[in-house]
Amino acid sequence: MDLLPKTSEEFTKEEYWNEFFRKRKEVPFEWYGEYLELAELLHKYITVKDKLLIVGCGNSSLGPELFRFGIKNQTNIDISPVVIKQMKQSYPDVEFRVADVCNLEFEDSTFSAILDKGTFDALCPAPTKSSNTTENTAEEGHNSDLMLREISRVVGSRGRLLCVSLLQPHVASRLLSHFYSLGWMIRVHRCLDAERKTEERNTDNTFIFPVFMIVFTKISLPDGMKPLLEAGSMTNNKFTRFNNLDELLLYIKEQQNFAIVKRGLSRSFGDKEISMKLASGTTGEDRYSIFIVDVPQLLKNPVQKRFGIFIVPQGRETEWLFGSSEGRAQLAYQVGFTRLVVVHLMRGQQYHSLEDVQKELNDSLALLAPAIVTEKKIKAPVMTAGNDVGSRDIILEGHSEFSGDFVIEDVTCEGKLLRRLIFLNSPNVIQSEVELKHATKRQKLYKIPLTNTLSCQHHYIMLIGFGMLRHFFNCSEDNPGDVSCLLVGLGGGLLASFLINFMSMLKLTAVEIDSEIVKVANELFGLPKNEDRLQVVVNDGLKFIQSTEKKYNLILLDVDNKSQKEGLSCPPPEFLDASELEKMKHVMDPEKSILVINLVCRNEDLKLNYMQKIAKHFKFMCYYDVPDEVNRVIFCFHEVVSMISVDELSPLICKSIESVIRKNTTTTASCKESSGKSKRGRSGVSESKIKSSCFDGALDDADLISDSFKILTS
Repeated sequence: MDLLPKTSEEFTKEEYWNEFFRKRKEVPFEWYGEYLELAELLHKYITVKDKLLIVGCGNSSLGPELFRFGIKNQTNIDISPVVIKQMKQSYPDVEFRVADVCNLEFEDSTFSAILDKGTFDALCPAPTKSSNTTENTAEEGHNSDLMLREISRVVGSRGRLLCVSLLQPHVASRLLSHFYSLGWMIRVHRCLDAERKTEERNTDNTFIFPVFMIVFTKISLPDGMKPLLEAGSMTNNKFTRFNNLDELLLYIKEQQNFAIVKRGLSRSFGDKEISMKLASGTTGEDRYSIFIVDVPQLLKNPVQKRFGIFIVPQGRETEWLFGSSEGRAQLAYQVGFTRLVVVHLMRGQQYHSLEDVQKELNDSLALLAPAIVTEKKIKAPVMTAGNDVGSRDIILEGHSEFSGDFVIEDVTCEGKLLRRLIFLNSPNVIQSEVELKHATKRQKLYKIPLTNTLSCQHHYIMLIGFGMLRHFFNCSEDNPGDVSCLLVGLGGGLLASFLINFMSMLKLTAVEIDSEIVKVANELFGLPKNEDRLQVVVNDGLKFIQSTEKKYNLILLDVDNKSQKEGLSCPPPEFLDASELEKMKHVMDPEKSILVINLVCRNEDLKLNYMQKIAKHFKFMCYYDVPDEVNRVIFCFHEVVSMISVDELSPLICKSIESVIRKNTTTTASCKESSGKSKRGRSGVSESKIKSSCFDGALDDADLISDSFKILTS
């Protein structure tokens, strides 16, 4: 399958284009290709039966070479008498005449084929803001319009114009728009042989811009029918079709952008990750997302370790190591390659095997290698995180008023079958995830969500709040009392389901703004529908808090921010406004309550600012930074509990963890209380690792977690 590169907008710099076109005046005419490099396409569209006109022939050998291979009925024209005289002397059997392409003396429909190599590029004016060139620009623009009018006139029905061009943006827009408006069929080819030959002749290391041949076919379309727009594959005889002219112009632009990126990558290593997509050359659909990562620390690598490829199996692109720029940089350093291309497989595409993917990517990714790797013809090693391409089954595609498009997909990762909710505005971020098991009922196979574990480490940390209620407020171990809990942000409902399953003393109210997501949670993620201890409210979380008269012992704030502009992923910034924090404090039980906030912010200054905002409303706070994640879980106490020092905090947190596991799960935990001092020298702290299958190892080491909590008081 042919792949079309689609680069990021940030690599299309106006300055680069301007510099290129300034230098272009010094570039020899051969940039557009000579006969041998263009012959395959020329003879595909020009036959011995054609009456051929070659415009702006100059001293090119195209006409004489075509004549030599049987295209005898041809006329070559140029506005320069000098060059026409030279060509007549050199090729007396070929017809050459002085003529102006903007004012042709031929009758209508005289020719069945016309060939132009670079003439329209020369006549078409580049856009300029300089006032002193306005007059010239207008005249040149008029000339290019006259050329198009004359060519359109002298080509007969079903005749063809072959235009060899660099298709600069202003050229492409004017040229293609003209013939599209006339209803002509348009087919675009890349002249790769011409580009390669020019590269070989390129002694001054000048950038070689892509060369195109556009074939326009004059046909009469029925009323209301759109012209056919196609681009030829670079590796086979298939064509990509486009729905409108904008799509075709974008394809051309992407080819040019990729050439710029490829050139830059071949010449040097950078310190900024570059991303682009590879689309199917047949369907135009995005097929691969690739990330080019350079590691400056490894510039002295041997050439065999200068370039490598890492293919991420389906479903694992959401992992930090593969799904974030920081993770990919670490991955490149770990595998030891100066440049690593990380490949994601796109949703909605079929991949049969790792070998097929590798074969499909070979040619495209080889273009991204540093020059030294290409020169020495070193084959890039291919690595992956598994033995195959993984599996992905999209079971639902939906749209939410609040979150945009989303998908529910089942993926297999490291032997587990997982169901995920993904919002497509953040395609590498898992919104909700649940493990599935297979079950058979009446000879029919079902996938059953397992709601006895959590997929997010920060959710386990938030549960420590239940233990804190008991130990920070000196509740009885035997009779802790019911806990009234408010969960803001339901998502797929995994946290809510877990709470209902394992917290027997809990009465839970879950607020979710998105009714579509509530439906997904009920139908696909196993959220209980008829449970007395669970109330699901479809409402804006802030509006609910403002209107409710109920008091809660525990408020869990786990709502994502739909806007990522300021780097705050969770919660939305309005939840952390002073007035809203006071409203949350108002619905907290004044005698025994904790507000737990899942704060996700990559900007450290912004994170500190929000921490200071929260601290103004709560005199005692402690927080925990989840390892290998961006999440900071903050515990805010309604009133000042008995003054707790840093030394006293850790044992209380440890007891809280043990309490949550021992008292609120159906699995017996292995917990040995020490009557003396622990290894860390504190009385009453567990020396053992707390293990319970329902907690999936998330709170295995209570001591380590408790030691990592920090206090913030006002």
